[in-house]
Amino acid sequence: MLWLQLVDPFEVVGVFFALGTTMLTLYAGFVGVRWFHRRAGASQALPLDSGQHEALLDRVARLEEVEGRLAELEERVDFTERMLARPEVKAVLPGVER
Repeated sequence: MLWLQLVDPFEVVGVFFALGTTMLTLYAGFVGVRWFHRRAGASQALPLDSGQHEALLDRVARLEEVEGRLAELEERVDFTERMLARPEVKAVLPGVER
């Protein structure tokens, strides 16, 4: 309790003020750097010509097809795992003892 009596309240307020000012300055710098980065990135982006646009659309279509096929394969693997976990299937498999 003696420590609390020796500390000047204005000193404590000054410390918090300094911390708050530092945090606001760092945040403003972060926002400024992010804004500059976005602005610089937007100016460097080149528009696509029709050939590149068609190629990207074709690639997206193929990727969507592969996603569908992958989902079907996941369902088949799940079904196979469930079937192999059944006790009557284990008895039929060669080399597997009950």
